[in-house]
Amino acid sequence: MRHLTAWPGSYTAVVRTGRRVTVTGDLAGARPVFHTPWAGGTAYATAALPLADLVEAQLDIGHLAALLACPETPEALRDSTPYEGSDGSRPATR
Repeated sequence: MRHLTAWPGSYTAVVRTGRRVTVTGDLAGARPVFHTPWAGGTAYATAALPLADLVEAQLDIGHLAALLACPETPEALRDSTPYEGSDGSRPATR
């Protein structure tokens, strides 16, 4: 994996070794990788919106409020996205 994450530029790398799949973005975080449980496995995307649509996630009002109140403070958002699942979990996380 080390040689895949040392490339310059922005990219998303997907490696499958047997039954194990590893998805990673570039070291600078220019292309984040989001994931959500789906159909007995995990769905991945480089944007949260397609995953939120896939699992019919609702908006996370707390996340949006923190984004509006503290736009210069990424710690207020944690690694969350503006969506949450119907069971209260965050379906699209980085």
